[in-house]
Amino acid sequence: MPLSARLLKKYKGKVKLYFKYYPLRSHPNSEISAKAAEAAGKQKKYWEMIDLLFMNQDFLSEKVIIEMGKVLELDMKKFKKDIKNPDLFIKPMADKKEMLGKGVKSTPQIFFNGVPFLLMRSEEMFSARIDDLLSDYKCCREKDKKK
Repeated sequence: MPLSARLLKKYKGKVKLYFKYYPLRSHPNSEISAKAAEAAGKQKKYWEMIDLLFMNQDFLSEKVIIEMGKVLELDMKKFKKDIKNPDLFIKPMADKKEMLGKGVKSTPQIFFNGVPFLLMRSEEMFSARIDDLLSDYKCCREKDKKK
């Protein structure tokens, strides 16, 4: 189970995961990968495609991405057409513009309540920081209730 899934399970109801695209020119398959996620989402398989893309990021190509669509049992005629649709790259580029405005320069980048988590890679590090932020949030809400 990916780290994000473990953390979402551990903090169920307390945190939400938002995924923002950040296609990099240095990654030749970033555009088709983003389109593949969006196309899979049109068939209710967005997160499944995201997981496959990340698990196979060192091997991505259009051929591999097509195979992923088959693994997910997508309507392949629709999927193949959608990954060629330039409109499916609008959201990824809008996400990248938004993230550039927040100072993001590389991936992955994780935020909690708008605060970037820098240099955190282990579940223990994330959990400790989330616990601290949740504690601070709870404390502030209790102070607001007393006013």
